[in-house]
Amino acid sequence: MDIILLTSYTSSNNVECDILRLQFSTVMKASECLFSLVNGDDMYVTFSIISEDGPMAIYVFSRVYLYTFISLFIYFILNIFVSLIITTFETIKVTFVASSTSFPVE
Repeated sequence: MDIILLTSYTSSNNVECDILRLQFSTVMKASECLFSLVNGDDMYVTFSIISEDGPMAIYVFSRVYLYTFISLFIYFILNIFVSLIITTFETIKVTFVASSTSFPVE
């Protein structure tokens, strides 16, 4: 699911030709920029590059595009991280309960 979403965000920006020309000029640069946005590295720079001087539709599209990308991927990554912690906790708990019943404490 994440790879399909990342691919669609990377390629949909190439259709929109005026948004962030330098950072999204190729598919590789677009994926690198989106990866750095998920990590929180380049957020201010990326949003400050978007100019309000151009057409309003491009300005609104680029803001919505970046906000939805950041929100969705941070949500996905946090969910995966939390599910990993919960699964590990459940595995440890089951292992501990199983081992404590086979060795009774006297």
